[in-house]
Amino acid sequence: MRSKDETTGDPLYGAPPLTVTLDARYQIERLSLGLLYQHRAAMTRPGFEEVERPAVNLVDLDVKIPMSDAWTLQVYARNALNEDYFATADVLSALAPERSVGISLRWVK
Repeated sequence: MRSKDETTGDPLYGAPPLTVTLDARYQIERLSLGLLYQHRAAMTRPGFEEVERPAVNLVDLDVKIPMSDAWTLQVYARNALNEDYFATADVLSALAPERSVGISLRWVK
């Protein structure tokens, strides 16, 4: 579904492409598994100072493990498929971050 000019029915330049997001979490006893999926449709009708960009599928993953009542350990992967893509359609846009993997330890009082 794209934006259209109400008088002519022509597609509007610079209208943002469709983005579909799925965020899921699955609990196995105390372990929590997370998945964030995003499909960003291609930018085929860029506006002023924008460039075309291809569609991209992005996946983030994480596992959360409670260590105690106060401490939670999280292991995660951002851009798990290591997709090369531009964060925006702006002509000055840099490539978005490549795959990153990390560990976090969270304390909640």
